Amino acid sequence: MILARNYGEEKFNPRFFSAKIPANFPFQISEKFAQNWEKIADDFSATRKNFWSEFEIFSRETLRENFKILDAGCGNGRAFPFFVRKNCQVFGIDRSKNLVKIAREKFPDSKIFCEKMEENWDFFEPEFFDAIWSIASFHCLEKNFAREKFLQNAHRVLKKNGKIAISVWNLNQKKFRKFRRFFRPREFEIPFGDAKIPRFYFQFCEKSLRGILEKNFFEIEKIFHSPQKRNLCAIARKVSRRKICGVNFDIFSRKTAVEKFEKIARGDSANFLATPNPEFCVAASTDLKFKKLLRQTKINFTDGIGILWAEKFRGKNFFAAIFSLVKFFFARKNRGVWQTATGVFLFQNFCENSADEKTPVFLLGGAGDSAECAARKLRAKNSKLRIVGTDAGSAEIFDEKRICEKVKKSGARVLFVAFGARRQEFWIARNLPKLPEVRLAIGVGGAFDFIAGKIARAPRIFQKLGIEFFWRLLRQPQRFFRIYRATIKFANLLRLQ
Repeated sequence: MILARNYGEEKFNPRFFSAKIPANFPFQISEKFAQNWEKIADDFSATRKNFWSEFEIFSRETLRENFKILDAGCGNGRAFPFFVRKNCQVFGIDRSKNLVKIAREKFPDSKIFCEKMEENWDFFEPEFFDAIWSIASFHCLEKNFAREKFLQNAHRVLKKNGKIAISVWNLNQKKFRKFRRFFRPREFEIPFGDAKIPRFYFQFCEKSLRGILEKNFFEIEKIFHSPQKRNLCAIARKVSRRKICGVNFDIFSRKTAVEKFEKIARGDSANFLATPNPEFCVAASTDLKFKKLLRQTKINFTDGIGILWAEKFRGKNFFAAIFSLVKFFFARKNRGVWQTATGVFLFQNFCENSADEKTPVFLLGGAGDSAECAARKLRAKNSKLRIVGTDAGSAEIFDEKRICEKVKKSGARVLFVAFGARRQEFWIARNLPKLPEVRLAIGVGGAFDFIAGKIARAPRIFQKLGIEFFWRLLRQPQRFFRIYRATIKFANLLRLQ
């Protein structure tokens, strides 16, 4: 078990629940409903003793022997017997400290924490769980941002092809109609018990549940109503990759990309990583060797906002493409499950924040003395950073033997190569097998020049809008044809897919 915080041995402790959330937290559940769940915890737990019919379906479709399972919104742990009988390693989270206390008393061998479904689950490592269940809890999140945040958390901690099972109440039943909010018809305040203590519920239909799951990169495997149509249920599989113009892209947030990068750098096997962008896609459409190479990489991070737009692109003609582009331009970029992680970002973040004496680094490529200048600046920002060698080198085959000998003698585990698009990827593919000590090799394009200050990066507003290419065009008009390929030609290629 790998956890960022050692919760494995912890028992119930009131101090564990004392952390305060800022009042302006964007997706905090209103205090009224949060307190109400504490008031009704004992009585509510007494009503949750029996299994629902969909539990058997969820168990059959998502559970296997010795799986790691997370029950999100676990309440009193009523679903835990299904996990235990499969010898699963069980984890649970719930926002109610009283319900968590009840669950811990009933299942002392399980790991159950008082955490909010809509907060960052930093205490779990990426790709930790085989399956996640959310039984009648997803619809208790008040804001759509909170519901999406939960699914983003789930996507991060699920293993490749891991599954999520969700059930929500069918609030279209006649008995619930009187609790509907007048101005917000999909939101309900449903009272509990004799004291009529209100609880919040959001109404999902099959279309809206399917839509929010697919938007957050889950592929629906089964969606159905339970008997008597009391609950709407969905089983979905995590989508880990998308293919754009024949090139595979791994679906990561920036945070997850950084975590994966660090883990590979400290691993035991050699890995070739790449950061494809729209220009790569255009090149791969005509260069079959390059397309094949990009399929051999361990991870393809997303370098370029155009790739995220391509995922949204659903147009069949010119006007549909323009509408899709305008809609995407005004949307919030780099939010959600899939975000860009450029070579410059990964290189700079790793060297400034993560690299230490256990991950010696070698900088290969760059114009002139860019690698050495970048090394000096990075060492000044991270005293633990070990840059064990730099070399401007050449992507030509005649220089490969000399470079490989130098890299081997340095003892580097992480190799950053800046020979420019395609040339650096082909160089890594040819030479990584010759470098037994290197655990991570990645092409970073003009990263050394940026860090060294020889080329100015676009202002932050250009970066946020995803139009760095326009800034580069203004500063370097000779890049016109490269930018043309990465924009107009890429968009036309998408239309023809």
